Amino acid sequence: MLDLSSESDTLDWGWIDARRRPGASGEETLRLAPKSWRRWVEEGSAAIDTVRRRVVGLSLVPRAAQLPVPGSREGVILELVYRHYKRAGGRSEHGFEAVAELVARRVLAGSGKYHLGWITRKSGDFGIDFVGRLDVGEGFATAHLVVLGQAKCEKTTVATSAQDLARTVARLRRGWLGVYVTTSFYSAQTQLEAAEDAYPLVLVNGLQVAQTVYALALEQGHANVEDWLDEVDRSYPGRLRLRAPEEVLAED
Repeated sequence: MLDLSSESDTLDWGWIDARRRPGASGEETLRLAPKSWRRWVEEGSAAIDTVRRRVVGLSLVPRAAQLPVPGSREGVILELVYRHYKRAGGRSEHGFEAVAELVARRVLAGSGKYHLGWITRKSGDFGIDFVGRLDVGEGFATAHLVVLGQAKCEKTTVATSAQDLARTVARLRRGWLGVYVTTSFYSAQTQLEAAEDAYPLVLVNGLQVAQTVYALALEQGHANVEDWLDEVDRSYPGRLRLRAPEEVLAED
């Protein structure tokens, strides 16, 4: 399957007709061929990976759909969250890990019952910010999945690095699940790499962070998001643990 993106995913059947005509020359038919086919003819098998059609690309989410509209309610909230943890002389940016943990719980709740585990101490986190457990099924027919989380409070103008995703995935064992929470967005290339490598990783973008923070603040009766963030900050020290991730399977 060859890429037809240069032709807006349409095939010129004139090329097929020309190839069927006995009198048509190879040069004539090649002029009507898709760009990917011409490149393959010119470069040979070395070009296969660059001209192959990637169906996964059709499901990529553009940057505009991953971030709130500037000035909108969600846009103001996302900026507030970023400044809350990034302002000079203010709170430690590590406090965002507690926010990310709660956001991850809400996002994964639709897939099963999520149990909060703990936030990892900086001295021994090995690139993982929080640990949780997702129980899928009911009663005897239940699977318990260790969830490893990564939290990144980043500028919305900078895409999340594919290398950061890879480092999180490198910590996963068979049957474990990763969740990556960022205040920014994931580039098309990062999404493509994650999909093609079949990463067992849930990607949470800036828009989802803003929407979830707003919903959690309302549910917990806070007049504004800043008050909710302050409450989360107060809980942060008590959430820190230095434990092996698999220990979450024994949690009640």
